[in-house]
Amino acid sequence: MVNAASWSNYGYLLKAGVEVYLYKKGFMHAKTMIIDGAISVVGTANMDYRSFDLNFEVNAIVLCG
Repeated sequence: MVNAASWSNYGYLLKAGVEVYLYKKGFMHAKTMIIDGAISVVGTANMDYRSFDLNFEVNAIVLCG
């Protein structure tokens, strides 16, 4: 069900030029984003108070080059 919910937005993202890579061996909870080869964001947190305050999840922002 989670995959179906996320796939509903792929058409809009692809039309905007976003590249989408799928992990085919199951479900991965990590959120990963690479922006123009200059900034990377990797982690498990959603952008909400529950992830940050209750679950103590974290993301790392890496500036490349």
